[in-house]
Amino acid sequence: MNLKSAVAGVVLILGIVLVALFNNSDPESDEFYHLDSSWITENPRIEVLGQKGTIDDETNVFAAIFQTLPLEGNCQIATSLNNEPRTFYNPDYSYSPDYIYGLTYGLPDDDSSIKKINIECDVTEDTKGADWDECGNYFEISVKYPLKSGAHADTVNSQIRESVSTLVSTYLTHANERGGCYNSSLPDRSYLRLGELTLDAFVPLANDGIFSVHLETMAHDPGANTSQNYLDTLNFDLSTGQRFTLADMFRPGEESYRVLQRAAVAEAQYLLLKGLRGGFGGNIPDVHFFEKDEYRPELLEKQEFALTEDAIVLDCTKYCGVSPVAHLLDRKIPLEIPYSRFKHFFDPEGPFRHISKN
Repeated sequence: MNLKSAVAGVVLILGIVLVALFNNSDPESDEFYHLDSSWITENPRIEVLGQKGTIDDETNVFAAIFQTLPLEGNCQIATSLNNEPRTFYNPDYSYSPDYIYGLTYGLPDDDSSIKKINIECDVTEDTKGADWDECGNYFEISVKYPLKSGAHADTVNSQIRESVSTLVSTYLTHANERGGCYNSSLPDRSYLRLGELTLDAFVPLANDGIFSVHLETMAHDPGANTSQNYLDTLNFDLSTGQRFTLADMFRPGEESYRVLQRAAVAEAQYLLLKGLRGGFGGNIPDVHFFEKDEYRPELLEKQEFALTEDAIVLDCTKYCGVSPVAHLLDRKIPLEIPYSRFKHFFDPEGPFRHISKN
């Protein structure tokens, strides 16, 4: 089934019954759910939201969270600012104390007008259903994502919500398919029934011409030892309101493509020598390493990336395959490459014009 269609298919139903969801007073349900949202309720810098208004605004995201599950659960909703200190932890990025994700890379843009929606939900399949004992799972879902104000806000926010919804739907579909029906005799709240998804999105760059969004996840499938992660990046040219790709940043042609590859290897080498980068796959000593590969300009269109004030940040899912520099990103932290490494290869009429003039 098409995931976007699946999300859209439950929106109408969800709008009617979600109000009851957050006012569930059934004592058995209250005992089953144990969502700990103290980080929201006890943080003076986070505003707990009225549920009805947020549900109306964020219907597609809630539809993705609950999908075809019974609309039972426990949710907490709040807002924070994009420039709040980030607490997202990814074990794949933890090997170096000098390169802490969210501190030395990916520092959120200091624009206090960018609000973040925070939704945490504890949801489950029907515990009284015929298939629960053998097949039932429950999920703890946490999503945090920014929303823009001002020019092109409706267009940008619609695509952010669509991205969040698709990532959540993709995870839940995969996790349920992978989980199978092997749970017989397990307690209802067994850890082996538990799936977890944490999605943390933020804006690393927002100026008059660029709005860049990075969406990453940590995921755990029920009963699994290892799980895939999910990723998306959105980059908007605010002069048009349209998204752009990494290919749009550069002058067309193979020379720009090869410059990107060489700059990526050189920067990875530099960070490795400083003790700030490592991980799976070992070292690539030759800046021309990728030039033996076929020129595939379509990979620039597909490459996930975000922008900061000073750099392009290349990223990829855990087992990277779709990238001009896949070996550098496979099971590694994102690679931040300063704009200065590309010098005259940016397209002067492309999105970089909104950065170079600042």
